[in-house]
Amino acid sequence: MEVGQPDYKQVSFVDANIRTILPYPSGVKILTDDWEHGGQTWYVQTSGGGSAAVSAAASYMGSNSCKLIAGNVADYWTTIAKDVGLTRTSRVGFEVVYQMPATKGNYICFHIGYGIGVIWYQGWLLYDIVVQHWYYWTPVEGFVACPNGAQDLRVGVGGWHKMKLMVDYAKNEYIIGFSDNIEFDLTGLALYQDVWAQGESLGVGIEVAATDNSQPAFYIDQLTVTEEKV
Repeated sequence: MEVGQPDYKQVSFVDANIRTILPYPSGVKILTDDWEHGGQTWYVQTSGGGSAAVSAAASYMGSNSCKLIAGNVADYWTTIAKDVGLTRTSRVGFEVVYQMPATKGNYICFHIGYGIGVIWYQGWLLYDIVVQHWYYWTPVEGFVACPNGAQDLRVGVGGWHKMKLMVDYAKNEYIIGFSDNIEFDLTGLALYQDVWAQGESLGVGIEVAATDNSQPAFYIDQLTVTEEKV
């Protein structure tokens, strides 16, 4: 096997493809999804009128992606989420390829959550489409602008982008974030905290919203969750 190339003998075809297209430092894959299986297996929640479904309308690779429709009122959100089980390492990565609508998009955000005892620790990266800036969520100040977070991302058909968020849930801290060609150093920053009473769990999710009631579509593809090196 050539250095830097996927080992097709050891991983699935889907995993090999995702390794090839996601450029960031990456650990051991514990979940991959490209929605080519044709089923919507993610938990879906909306604050009003939104939806999520497998779609052939757009894809980064293959035939399908996950189509997220924003809620039917300005700022109404739609979320997909999945529990992935506790990892062997406390450092976890979440990588996604995504496309935003040409108009009326408000934000898209990505999160990793870890529940233990009575606390749900959450790492969030949010891209504000209107102001073209990235934010992370803190336990005290709410969403705070990421260092080096200004980024004018292309929207609409063909405007695919890549992101990665890494956290350490043993320390309850962010590690780092990536978006296309830029990097956010979030080392040591505290994760957001919420109440929790459902046992130990690790999950990831994606949330979108619009600026009005037009319900634009976002597309998610080539998603992966990783155990990162300690």
